[in-house]
Formats: sequence, C-alpha cells, structure tokens
Amino acid sequence: MYKQRGQVIIQSINTTEYKYHSKEHNDFVNKTVAYFDRVVKGDYHVSNELIEYLKQWIIHHIQVTDRQYIDCFKKNGLK
Repeated sequence: MYKQRGQVIIQSINTTEYKYHSKEHNDFVNKTVAYFDRVVKGDYHVSNELIEYLKQWIIHHIQVTDRQYIDCFKKNGLK
C-alpha cells in the first residue's frame, strides 16, 4: 500500500522522475531474478556477489533515491 501510494504521488507530480524510479525498481527485480536463476542452476559461488549487490542497492536506493521524495510525500500526506 505504501509503495503504491508513493508511486501515485511521484507519478502525479513528475512523470520523468516516476519513469526513472520505476525503472530502478524493475532493473532491481530483473537483476535479482538473474542471480536467482544462477543459484538454481548450481552457481552457489554467486552468493557473496548477490549479498553485496542487494546491500548496495538497498542502501543507495533508500538513502539517496527515496530520500529525494521525503518532502513531496509529507506534503501529500504520506508518512
């Protein structure tokens, strides 16, 4: 619910930003699925690489990308 409402706010204010934000999420999902596929095929050595990717993406996305929307969300009643 929170993610959906946030996306609606971003989309209604700035379509370019919404497209970029949405693309970041889609790229994250696609890359994570690619890692999963490698593990399913027996490439267990990818685990450290996967953990590092997830850690870096989450930290960057939350601390940089999502932080850009804090004021916008507050103005639109999203806490």
